[in-house]
Amino acid sequence: MKPDISKSLDQAFSYQVEKRGFSKLGPPADRHGSWEWVFLKKSAGLNRFVFVAFTDPVPFVGDQPPFYSVEVWAGADDDRRFVKRLAGALRAVEGQLQKDLPKPLGESLDRAMTEAERFGRDDLTESYLPSRAR
Repeated sequence: MKPDISKSLDQAFSYQVEKRGFSKLGPPADRHGSWEWVFLKKSAGLNRFVFVAFTDPVPFVGDQPPFYSVEVWAGADDDRRFVKRLAGALRAVEGQLQKDLPKPLGESLDRAMTEAERFGRDDLTESYLPSRAR
């Protein structure tokens, strides 16, 4: 991901999530071939997460310009059990990302934050693998 796009997205994401009480866990990081931002909010005894992942542009296909594949996820955990659900999947053309946050991406981010805030203990249906350290 180009540094100017990463910086622009970082600022836009931070502004939008901080209004809702989420905080950025660190700079965007390359995870399994995607650039990922992770945001956290602790409330009601749960860690609530929003993940935004950008997969690098696909080369030109026909007359279509290169685009990033974007996924936005909502999640929560209590350090033993967790839930993670897809809140939005879209494509973003590079030129759209150098200005304001594209509307569909902003809407997916809002949806993910709302879903993360609504998760309760009963939604935590998956278990983390046990630690090998004893």
